Amino acid sequence: MSYPNKINDFNAHLDGISYMGKVSEATLPQLQIKTEAHRGAGMEGEVAQDMGVNAMQVSLTFAEWVFPAYELFGTQQEIVLRPFSTVARPNVNDAWIFTTFGLISASEPGGLKSGEGSMLKVTQEVRRLKIEHQTEGVMVNIDLEKAIRIVGGVDQSKEIRKAMGL
Repeated sequence: MSYPNKINDFNAHLDGISYMGKVSEATLPQLQIKTEAHRGAGMEGEVAQDMGVNAMQVSLTFAEWVFPAYELFGTQQEIVLRPFSTVARPNVNDAWIFTTFGLISASEPGGLKSGEGSMLKVTQEVRRLKIEHQTEGVMVNIDLEKAIRIVGGVDQSKEIRKAMGL
């Protein structure tokens, strides 16, 4: 019988600093192609045309107010997320690395309530994304500013860059 991998734990790095034990949750970027519908003469229906990658965001939720994270608001920073999953077989583990770079666009402190902890949510507008797997290597490499979109080892935007003289 086969069981799905479950996230056992993860670590988060912001600006090169590990926040092990201080980040309670992280949201990974959604990969989504921006499409535009087209229906020309003689076509039975619309087709979606690839118009590039939609905007991506990453967020970290800290279990306390982290002063260095506040100071990074409005700056370009790297975030590294390293989730670790366990398979339901002895000694079989799965490690991933999600590396993003972009603008820290929001720092949202949680509400205030006597006798309860505080939190801080930091959001990043992603410009670069790299997803690596321990055995498969680099699976996704996207650089929005350089028009790079490599997925599964295939450079999906190579011909576009070539046509633009890049």
